[in-house]
Amino acid sequence: MSTHPQLRDLLGPYVMGALGPDEGREVEEHLRDCPECGEEVRDLRLAHERLTDLADLEETPPPEL
Repeated sequence: MSTHPQLRDLLGPYVMGALGPDEGREVEEHLRDCPECGEEVRDLRLAHERLTDLADLEETPPPEL
């Protein structure tokens, strides 16, 4: 698929909900036929969720950091 590299660049913004409706739809259509990008989206979602959880922590880091 000739648009694969361009669509792959949109996976991060897609996971974060930062795409417009047209781009989001284009990525979703691509994900139906591309298991490689589907796996990357799953990994990105997990990383995004973990980072969001960490960002929500209100603990002060130890001074040695």
